Amino acid sequence: MTFSPFYMGNDTNPVDPDGYVLNNNWGAQLNFMVPLDGGMVERCKSIAKRVEERQRLDYALLRATKCAALQKDGFTFRPGSRFEHLCSDIVPIVSVLKDARTSTNSVPVVPPVQTTDATEGILNGKKKSVGRIIQ
Repeated sequence: MTFSPFYMGNDTNPVDPDGYVLNNNWGAQLNFMVPLDGGMVERCKSIAKRVEERQRLDYALLRATKCAALQKDGFTFRPGSRFEHLCSDIVPIVSVLKDARTSTNSVPVVPPVQTTDATEGILNGKKKSVGRIIQ
């Protein structure tokens, strides 16, 4: 709903000295807007949800990239600081694989092993060794 007051005025001084004219118009306009398509609100909500998910993913990837670069350079946040938790869950893949191998609750994940037997293939005219997963 919108409310719009308005004023339009006109002062006229004709050639005749007794013919002064003053016009004043006052008014207001009240508008009500009703969406004709009820699905528009749901569509807007779904678009907003996708934008929010994309922004969360961008934040997580940027945080991981910056924390990894920080750790690679040999730095980290001081323990006990208010930013310590930002990089606490960023760990090298090697340590994740090491933990998975020693864990008894999950299936061990082993990185692909390069082989030179019958698993070789040709990719873009070049021989490429295709790894196999050992379970």
